[in-house]
Amino acid sequence: MASAAGNGGNAGALPVTGVGLALSGGGSRAAAFHRGTIRGLLRLGLLPRVEVVSSVSGGSVAAAAWAKAGMAESQTREFLGAFKETLTRGFVWNALFSVETALAILPRRTLTQSMGAAFDRMFLHGMTLQQLPERPKVVLNVTVLNSGQVGKFSRDGFSTFGLGPQQESGSNPRLPMPGYPVALAAVASAAFPIGLKPINLRRAAWFPDAKLQGPLAGHEVLALSDGGIVENLGAQTLLRSRSTGTVDLVVSDAGTKFDSWRPGNPFEWVKNFALAGLSPTILARFAEVMSDKESRWMRETLIDDSVISRLVDEVEARGRVGHHVDAGLIERLMGLLESLRAVEGRQLLFIRLNQSPDHFASALPRWRLAQLAAAGAMTEGPTPTFVTLRKLILDPWRRDLLDEAVSSARSIPSHEALNAVSTGFTGLLAPVLDALDEQAYWQVLAAHAVFGEDSP
Repeated sequence: MASAAGNGGNAGALPVTGVGLALSGGGSRAAAFHRGTIRGLLRLGLLPRVEVVSSVSGGSVAAAAWAKAGMAESQTREFLGAFKETLTRGFVWNALFSVETALAILPRRTLTQSMGAAFDRMFLHGMTLQQLPERPKVVLNVTVLNSGQVGKFSRDGFSTFGLGPQQESGSNPRLPMPGYPVALAAVASAAFPIGLKPINLRRAAWFPDAKLQGPLAGHEVLALSDGGIVENLGAQTLLRSRSTGTVDLVVSDAGTKFDSWRPGNPFEWVKNFALAGLSPTILARFAEVMSDKESRWMRETLIDDSVISRLVDEVEARGRVGHHVDAGLIERLMGLLESLRAVEGRQLLFIRLNQSPDHFASALPRWRLAQLAAAGAMTEGPTPTFVTLRKLILDPWRRDLLDEAVSSARSIPSHEALNAVSTGFTGLLAPVLDALDEQAYWQVLAAHAVFGEDSP
C-alpha cells in the first residue's frame, strides 16, 4: 500500500497519515467479520502501518476490546483468541442476566446502559478515553440525534458539529473528556434505536464551559445513538476529517444485502408494531435523520455528478456522429482530471461480507490488471474467475497469497448463508463465527495480492 509520501504535494492541504482501518456496524456479525480482517492484516505485516481505526456499532465493540487488549502485533494475536471466545458467548445474555439489568428498572437507567456495563465487565474493565492508545488512534463514531451529525469519541475527547466554534483548520473542536468510560462510548455507537435508547451526554457534567452553537444551541443533553444511522462504514472519518484523515484505506464492511420486502405479511405487521412500541419517538427521529442524511449527500454530489455526466454525454454524442471533440471540451475534461488528482497515491482494500470469490475476481478493474501485466506480474487474459486469477499471476509473492486466499475461501460452506446472520449482539455458533472470519480473511489476502505494491 502507498505510504503518506505517495500523496505528494497534497499532504499540506490535509494532514494525512498512513493507513486507516474502518470497521463497519453489524453487531456480533460485524465483530466476527472484523476479526478476520484484523487477522489478515496481521498475516500481511500491515498492522504497524495502521495509524487510525474508525469504527461504528459492532465495529466499535471490536475496536474497544482490541484497544484494551493492546494493538501491537503480539498483543493482537492474544486478543484474537480471547475475542473469539467472547463472540461465542455473546453480549446480550451477559447484559440481560446481571445486577446492572436489575437496576434498569430504576429511574434514568436503561438497557443500553446495562449493555455498556456488560461490555465493561467482559473486556474493558473501567477503561476511559484517556487510556485509549496514542497509536493507532481509535475513533468511535456515534450519531448525535439532536443535530443528525456524526459525533466522535477518541483519546482527545468528544467532537461534533456545533460543539463550540470550528478550529482554524476547519475541523470541529475536540473537548477533552479523559474520565469518560470507553464502554459507554462503544455502546452509544452500537445503540440501534429499536430497543436500545440513546446514551445521554449531559453538558453540565462533561463540557459545562463549551459554547454550543448552530443546531446544538440551547441544548443541555446530547442524545447519542448508533453511528450507522449517519454512516455505517466509518470511512468518512478517514476520508474527510482534518484530524484523522488517512492516505490508504482498509474498509471492512459487514453489511448484508437486504431481502425483498413483502408488504401485507401479518407476522411482519405484528413484529413492526411491537418494535415501534419500544421507542416510537426515537424511531421517528431516526427516520428524519436518515432522510436528511440522504439529502445532504445528494446535495454534495449533485454538482460534481452533473458536470461529469454532462461531459460523458457530450463525448459520447460527438463520437456517435463522428464529430471532432473540440479543444474546449478537452480543456474541461483535463480540468476535471486535475481535480481528481487529489487522491493520487491513495489505495483502498475494500473487504465486503457480500462478496463471492468469483465476484471479487470479475470486478477487478481492468486498469489494475493491465498494470500488473505491464510490470510482468501477470499474463494478460480474459476476465478471470478467482481460480484462473491465480493462474494468470506470475509474481511468486502474489501467487502465494492467492493460494492461501483460495484455500481460506474454500473452507466457507456457503457465502450466501452469511447474509442471514443476525446483526444483534447474541452469541455466534463456532462454525458461523469461523465462516465470517474466513470470509474477511481471504479477501484481505486476495486484495493485497492484486493491489499491494510492497512485494518482498
